[in-house]
Amino acid sequence: MRRSLDFYNSTAGEERISKVYLSGGAAKTALLMEAVQQRLALPVEMLNPFQRVVVNEKEFDREYLEEIAPMVTVAVGLATRRLGDK
Repeated sequence: MRRSLDFYNSTAGEERISKVYLSGGAAKTALLMEAVQQRLALPVEMLNPFQRVVVNEKEFDREYLEEIAPMVTVAVGLATRRLGDK
């Protein structure tokens, strides 16, 4: 990961990667976030695709959504596409 980030940062001009987001089932692996943050020397966050989604808390359990958030990033992304998006 470090080599990939270094390569990108060296070829991207002024654009630099300043934060890393973890997603997928493995993102919840114990101590993974801390290990990645330490190795990359960058802030690391768990990706939450529900962050800007308005939900009715009477119909959806907020804690459950927080729990499954990193595992459903692709599904939420596809569900929020508009007709004709590519």
